[in-house]
Amino acid sequence: MVEERNHAILSASSAHRWLTCTPSARLELEEGQDECTVFAAEGTAAHALAELKLSYRFGKIPLSEYEEKYEEFKTDPEYSKYYNKEFEEYVDAHVEYVVSFTEDLPEYHIYFEVRVNFSNVVPQGFGTADVLIVTPDSVIVIDLKFGTGVPVSAINNPQLRLYGMGALNLFPNTKSVRTIINQPRLESRDTEVLTKEELLSCADKVVFT
Repeated sequence: MVEERNHAILSASSAHRWLTCTPSARLELEEGQDECTVFAAEGTAAHALAELKLSYRFGKIPLSEYEEKYEEFKTDPEYSKYYNKEFEEYVDAHVEYVVSFTEDLPEYHIYFEVRVNFSNVVPQGFGTADVLIVTPDSVIVIDLKFGTGVPVSAINNPQLRLYGMGALNLFPNTKSVRTIINQPRLESRDTEVLTKEELLSCADKVVFT
């Protein structure tokens, strides 16, 4: 099953706050406000099941391992409280989207739950990208949002751009970065495409090193 995600003080997921008010990151850490809420815990469960299903669909684990870990997921005390038919259907919708996205790509490598480091832009900055698809000249970052609130835009999204910077650090020869937010419970998808130069230019404006 997916390893527990570590959290950076200046994490990508909270970038919208600390880019506006940098001390907020330290205050949240000191006050303990970075603990998981119910919604965050549900999202963690969704990401874990999505990673498992994607790993099987893309041939990274055999059927026997998938079935074993699938049963473990459904009985895990941290995950089982969120698991139901509707939960799985939405996770499956995300999985099918990722699969369909790759069908027209002639050549690619795909990775799940990838730790990306963007400490060259943000001190000690790192995060976990849900899906990275690497083609000969581009990197695609697909982010699963499992909330039921409002659609989240990928345009000018600091979290996704930081993931993009981390992806560039892993694959420096890429020419462009495409970031996608997939919200299956809202049937919402949004995307932004930046050239390598455009993304680096964006990063220069928020450098904290």
